[in-house]
Amino acid sequence: MEIDEKLLDQIADLLSAVYRKVNWRRMRNKNPHDVFQHRVKFAACKSNVLEFLDKLCQGLGIQSIKYDPDQILYLNERNKEVMYALRHESIYLVVKATALAREYKLMKKNQEKQETKDKNQLKIEVKKKDGN
Repeated sequence: MEIDEKLLDQIADLLSAVYRKVNWRRMRNKNPHDVFQHRVKFAACKSNVLEFLDKLCQGLGIQSIKYDPDQILYLNERNKEVMYALRHESIYLVVKATALAREYKLMKKNQEKQETKDKNQLKIEVKKKDGN
C-alpha cells in the first residue's frame, strides 16, 4: 500500500506530540527511541487510530496530550492507511517523530530565550525612563 508523504508527516506529528509529553527521566537506563518504537509497534495492533492513541499513551504513562482533535479525527477517517503505516513503517515514523520533537524543543527553547531577552530589555528601558 502506497501512503502519501503528507499523511506520514501528519502521523509523525501526532507521534511527536506523544513523545514530547513522556517523562523520559523516569525511564532509567533505557533508550527513549527504542522504548517509543516498541510502544508504537505494540499499540499498532489496535483496530483504529483512537484505540491506538489510547493504548500508546497508556503504555507510556501519559494521561493526555495537547493536539488538535480534528487532526486526530482526520487520521481516524483514513484509518486503514494510518494503521498500515504504523504497523509497517513504524521505524521511519518514529525517526520522523523524534526529529520533530527535537525541533519543537529547540524552537520552544529559542522562544523562551527571546522572551527573557525582551523582558530584560524592557526592564532596562523602564530603568532608563525612571532614571531621567
